[in-house]
Amino acid sequence: MIIKKIFTNSSNFYLIPLSILAAGIIIAGGIYLNGKNAKTPEEPNSQMGNVGPVAGFFAPSFSLKTTSGIEISLSDFKGQNVLLVFWSTACPYCASELEDLKKFADTYRGKITVLAIIYKDPAKAVEDYQKKENINFPILLDSDGAISEKYKIAGSPAHFFIDQSGKVATVSPDKNSFETLMVFARELLSPASR
Repeated sequence: MIIKKIFTNSSNFYLIPLSILAAGIIIAGGIYLNGKNAKTPEEPNSQMGNVGPVAGFFAPSFSLKTTSGIEISLSDFKGQNVLLVFWSTACPYCASELEDLKKFADTYRGKITVLAIIYKDPAKAVEDYQKKENINFPILLDSDGAISEKYKIAGSPAHFFIDQSGKVATVSPDKNSFETLMVFARELLSPASR
């Protein structure tokens, strides 16, 4: 009855365009706020909460020392493809993929740089392990686990293929065979992915 009265009363006729205008403003405001808070792949993932780096987002930066005390930063590899592997010397899955990882590092040398981050292992134990296993890629020490936390590592091994622009191309939170690593490498190196 009230609606009928509004539409039949000519003095209230101005309410129709006013209501449409108000609805449009509310909808536009919602779209604007949603878009303003949306994360684009171009932004670093500094506010991603409990989610680790995902494909299309920049890999979190870091600087860590090798077992010989040389400081290496992810930014040192800008313009290069990187396979970043989070590891532990006590991890049986890491040990079982080691030969495949060494083969991968040799096969893709000059195309993809392999970096391993070992977290919360004593430096001496890591150095001994590196020599004993004749590891052919740099091992970085994350002794306090800060970088592993930054990458939201829940277990090891965890692999991040990072493209030349510094964006994560592929994430594989699991043990990988040489063949699986090669599939990820082909995707990273294919012209379509650039």
